[in-house]
Amino acid sequence: MWQTVPSNRAEHGYLELSATFAFSRLLFKVVREILTDVLTVKVMVESLRIPMHQKLPVNLTNELAKARNRAAAERTLMAWIRTSLALISFGFGIDQVIEAINRSAPSTASPGQLTRSVGLMFIAVGIYAIVMAIFEHQQELEQIQRDDYVYRSRRSHGVMVATSLVAIGLFAFMAIAIKSINR
Repeated sequence: MWQTVPSNRAEHGYLELSATFAFSRLLFKVVREILTDVLTVKVMVESLRIPMHQKLPVNLTNELAKARNRAAAERTLMAWIRTSLALISFGFGIDQVIEAINRSAPSTASPGQLTRSVGLMFIAVGIYAIVMAIFEHQQELEQIQRDDYVYRSRRSHGVMVATSLVAIGLFAFMAIAIKSINR
């Protein structure tokens, strides 16, 4: 194995410093990964909440898997909440923008009823999504608590929301197309 010989002391100090820096970065990454793994296991074990007078479950791996599934269910619920909030906000925003346009220029032709209908449809899809997400989340938590938990495929609420958005888009497209033909 060959090594480069520094031409002067300053360069030698620089090589030592860069090697020390690289080693400390590597050590930091390793320690961070270990701490992350330890904290993850600690959080999972603490989430089991087993009272001291009860004996530990026979299969700790299964209980940790349940804790991971519960965390995944929580993340899924939060994603649905964000999606629903976006749909409701978008529906409300459509109505408010058109309302502001009508107030600033009342003499122009008002697309009022169409945009209000589209906005209400977005709000309705958002409400549907959050209600179904809460319902599905509760079912998932009940299934996880059972000892014979087995994944069962269910109807996708994401497909239902996507289908609703396609229907809203088609409705808006057809309404605008019919309006432009009648002009």
